[in-house]
Amino acid sequence: MATNESAEKKTTNIEDGHGDSKSGEPNDLVTDRFAQRAHTAIDRASEIAGDTEEQLRRKVAAAEAQLSEFRAQAKTGADQQVGQVKDYIERKPLESAGIAFAAGLLISRILR
Repeated sequence: MATNESAEKKTTNIEDGHGDSKSGEPNDLVTDRFAQRAHTAIDRASEIAGDTEEQLRRKVAAAEAQLSEFRAQAKTGADQQVGQVKDYIERKPLESAGIAFAAGLLISRILR
């Protein structure tokens, strides 16, 4: 029976706002401490998210720059190759026609 009275007294203290059953602190202080810790945790999470976003944006910008450079190099290389093919065709038109004809025959045989 003594245990029931003790439990009832602790419950009454909590319900009345007189204190926490474990620490003896008023409920308002416990709530304030909990709220402060929650705010601190949220602020820290927000800071981490902001830092992560900033790092991600820097990496994306670097990747975009690298891709743009690669694209420019690929275009330059392709343009050079096309120029070489055009020059060959202009210098040797009959050989070019024969090569194109042979390539056409080969492709048609492969696709059958």
